[in-house]
Amino acid sequence: MPEPSPEPVDIKDEEKEPEEAEEAEKEEPEVASWPSTVISSPLSAIETTPPPAPEPTFQPTPEPVSQPTGEGRYYLVFVNTPAHSLVKSKVPIEFDVFPVITIGRSPENVVVVPDQEVSRKHAELTAEGSKLVLKDLKSKNGTFVYDGKKFEQVTGSVEVKPNTILKFGTGTIVRLVSE
Repeated sequence: MPEPSPEPVDIKDEEKEPEEAEEAEKEEPEVASWPSTVISSPLSAIETTPPPAPEPTFQPTPEPVSQPTGEGRYYLVFVNTPAHSLVKSKVPIEFDVFPVITIGRSPENVVVVPDQEVSRKHAELTAEGSKLVLKDLKSKNGTFVYDGKKFEQVTGSVEVKPNTILKFGTGTIVRLVSE
């Protein structure tokens, strides 16, 4: 019975001429069967310790921004808009959640107005102490406040009060109400 060879034999190598077999051996280096020596660098001997965990910092809970005094909650009620399904709908204005209420066509706004005549970032409403301030953000078709007779265009910022009628662009009209 023949003794098994310690290395696997490739059938292709047996079929090759002796010269070709020698060339194949030169091309494919032999793998040593003894354990190789591991050389370690001086850096591997240095023990590393994980950095200390940061100490927890405690920050006081910020107090919510209070609604302007004298009134309860504020809402924008749609009076007229190209999106007829929004007419008579109430949108809550929550200054404790959003200190700046952005108004515009883009979905990034707090109040989204689906009207092509409204700019992506059209206007913003803020509470400054006991006052509500409406600011036009250089919108293309303007922001307006109804003065009882006609709509006056807002240039910069203007104070608004409950029951003020606002117009964004050419066709979206809302009423600022409080409850």
